[in-house]
Amino acid sequence: MSNGQSSNRLGGVGLVAAVIVLAAWFVFVLYLAFHSGAPEQQWARLTAVFSSIEAVAFGAAGALFGTSIQKQQIQDSKERAEQAEKKATENADAAAKGRALATAVKAHAAARTAITTARPVDDLAAMAERFFPD
Repeated sequence: MSNGQSSNRLGGVGLVAAVIVLAAWFVFVLYLAFHSGAPEQQWARLTAVFSSIEAVAFGAAGALFGTSIQKQQIQDSKERAEQAEKKATENADAAAKGRALATAVKAHAAARTAITTARPVDDLAAMAERFFPD
């Protein structure tokens, strides 16, 4: 792709080869259906050839469908990673703001040392000290 991302799709020669193999398998299935009355020896040979084509066709089908499934899984993983990164950034921002608030509360409490009575800000300063010890 032009934006720097690699494509996970089966393309080019691989795609053409997979489609040809699947088409050959389908044609052979039709051929077997129309020749089901063949003599036993000929039928045994046809089924032996069919099993070889079938193995290759299933491999081609796996390549076609596997890349589609893998592409979806990769897209889902990217979306989850982006969401986790966004949440981590939000959490980091909240943590930084919490530390800044704790520092401000501690500084305000230290400036009020001349007053001997406990006030709500002193409780906040104690809480900030507990959560964010220096």
